[in-house]
Amino acid sequence: MTRARVMKGSIFFLLFLGVVAGCIPCHTPSSPLPVECTDLRGNVEEAFATPSVCCGEELCGSYWEIFQDSDLSYLIEDGLKVNPDIKSAEARIALASEEARVARAVLYPHLFLFGGIKRVRKTKVNPDPPGGLDLYTESTLGLTNLSYELDLWKKNRSLYYSALSEEQAQIADWCQTRLLLASAIAQSYFALKTNLEKIVINQGRLAAREELYSLLDQQFRMGVINEFRLYETNGEVQEIKDLLYLLEEESEINRHALTALVVSPSCGAVSLPQNLGGSLSSPFPLPATLPLDLLSRRPDIVAERWRVESGLHQVQAAKARFFPQIDLAAFVGFRSIKFSELFSGRALDLIGEATGLLLLFTAGQLEAELGIARTTSDLFIESYNQTLLVAIQEVSDALTQLISSDRRKETVTLAIEDAAKLYNLTSQRYEKGIANRITVLNATENLLAQEDLAADIELARLISAVDLIRAIGGGYDVGR
Repeated sequence: MTRARVMKGSIFFLLFLGVVAGCIPCHTPSSPLPVECTDLRGNVEEAFATPSVCCGEELCGSYWEIFQDSDLSYLIEDGLKVNPDIKSAEARIALASEEARVARAVLYPHLFLFGGIKRVRKTKVNPDPPGGLDLYTESTLGLTNLSYELDLWKKNRSLYYSALSEEQAQIADWCQTRLLLASAIAQSYFALKTNLEKIVINQGRLAAREELYSLLDQQFRMGVINEFRLYETNGEVQEIKDLLYLLEEESEINRHALTALVVSPSCGAVSLPQNLGGSLSSPFPLPATLPLDLLSRRPDIVAERWRVESGLHQVQAAKARFFPQIDLAAFVGFRSIKFSELFSGRALDLIGEATGLLLLFTAGQLEAELGIARTTSDLFIESYNQTLLVAIQEVSDALTQLISSDRRKETVTLAIEDAAKLYNLTSQRYEKGIANRITVLNATENLLAQEDLAADIELARLISAVDLIRAIGGGYDVGR
């Protein structure tokens, strides 16, 4: 008979859970992009076929050392220590860690000790107090008060896993912040280096144009040439002057950017050497495993993936609220109206309790909370998809720009060699009295113009290398 009752109770309970589960609204969730949409093999294989890229090992954490510049390495390492964005990211990690500890604490029983004294006065409608007293004092000392929620539907466990996932996402965000900061420092550094080089080059161009203008002015006064050539040369002089003003302005802006990125608020301006270095003298060492592990190399993708996990756990927790909540409680202590008998055996008080709570009507609150959790999860998934598509585009664009800038560098290098040969021949002819000074100045202007173009191309090459490093995740280690 007892077994039959147990069987009937079990069947009724299962049917009850089935009815409750059937009350949970249905939903078609978003899904991550399939693997075939994230294939980079074609782009990487094309890059390996060019001299700009070689097959190399994974980049280390100090990936900026690839540029072989100790000053740049010092600036980046210093910036990673003092930049406020890094400090803020570290604070968010600590906050997420504490929130995970709070969520973890709910998984365990809570135990505490308490005591109290209560003064009670008998009323006319109250039952007789102990011993028929009209006025008495009750003392209580709780040695053990235990409460525990049975997490049968994994609500609390899902919330804990969600908090852990968010903590991992914050760690990945911290790595992404470091990567973006190092990239910004390197790009500002290379831009400043290039602008300073261009200032020197264009100062030489300005000197050559001004000397040419002086010679043409003499010829104009002698009636050898008309004013059109003179005005044209003067216009070129003013253009170079304007370019120098612009380069000086950009140089100061680059310095300001480096100061903002590297120096802490309590420090002064950043100190830079006179001659800035930095170069990419060898093919870019692209990891051969890139098409396979891009998802684990980029910290922003890893962060989005952890947030997807967090959102899914939040959905699971929201579903668990539709089921009964079962709590266990126990009390072991002493209770007596006489303080002298508080610790006697007769004053020992033992209480055990099990309670269940099922929310039958909440005016749609449970459904709304589940809808919020599902929508948030869908947002995380779509954000992950968008981040992944952007990552693929950034890798492809950076590879294209690096290969293109290398090809342009080869072209301008040949042009500089030809311009240098022309300048040497013209100078030799001038020394022998065969050519005039104007011919030498024109050859000088041609050579300096090619060097100015080469500086722009080298900057584009360095920037594209930094972009490629950032696009493939730098030296990020998913196991950190």
